[in-house]
Amino acid sequence: MLGPDDRISLSGGEIATNFWRDYLRDSSLPTPLGLDRQRKDTASGTRRTLALSITANTAAVLDGLCDHFNVPADAIWRAVWTILRCRYSGSAEAVFGIPGHADSPDLLPLRIQLDDDATAATTISTVVQNVGNIASFRDSTSSEVAVAAGFPAAAG
Repeated sequence: MLGPDDRISLSGGEIATNFWRDYLRDSSLPTPLGLDRQRKDTASGTRRTLALSITANTAAVLDGLCDHFNVPADAIWRAVWTILRCRYSGSAEAVFGIPGHADSPDLLPLRIQLDDDATAATTISTVVQNVGNIASFRDSTSSEVAVAAGFPAAAG
């Protein structure tokens, strides 16, 4: 990873390129679930969303987890998604998209590696740390990330 001195000598674009190259080294995008089916591509520039509805009891449990770990709800959901992707893919690593800049339809890759002894608490902590690491580069486009990481096309 880049050190403070590296940031001074590089332009913003070079810093982002180096960050994404290091962050996604030896990775594949996205982590396959093993049950993926053909899906229709969405129009370019749009973001697919999923609306979830939870019961009041589930919401109370989620609020309790957020309070216990002192994290926002999206960290809990991302940790759950990480665990599911790893279990279904048989991989110790999950790579999936999270929203980047609010004004952009691009998703940025979140890469989480789970140890064999990972717990819910360590997974949540890892998610929060990784989201924090990529926050400085949230203005990157998926095309820029793909080029920096050496992938032929942007992940959608």
